[in-house]
Amino acid sequence: MSKVYQKLGLFGKTYWYDDGLFVKKITKQQYDEIVIKSQVAKELSRQQDRSARNAK
Repeated sequence: MSKVYQKLGLFGKTYWYDDGLFVKKITKQQYDEIVIKSQVAKELSRQQDRSARNAK
């Protein structure tokens, strides 16, 4: 499972993408896109779970 995170250093925040094998430095925009996509995916799965429970 991949992770994104930010670190606060001497020269401001840096953003990192860890895919389990490699750790790559990414831009703030890439970080924001990944975070938003994961939040949307979580919300969609939660709605699907709710509709599946209501269908029973």
